[in-house]
Amino acid sequence: TLAEARAAGEELGLPPIITLEEAALVARQSPFTIKRKVSEGYFPKSARPGKPLRFWRDKYIVELMQERRR
Repeated sequence: TLAEARAAGEELGLPPIITLEEAALVARQSPFTIKRKVSEGYFPKSARPGKPLRFWRDKYIVELMQERRR
């Protein structure tokens, strides 16, 4: 849930808006992989495409967990 994602993000000490590098650390994947997934349409609710690539932390964590269940 969003509340669980918020708690996890705060526990990690991440700000509400995170960078590509921070998103990659959360997912334990390379920044290149996260960037590719965004271009393929993953994380539509949390990612703001463009330069620099930014993510809404809580929504990103929720989408990441849903993506892993596929």
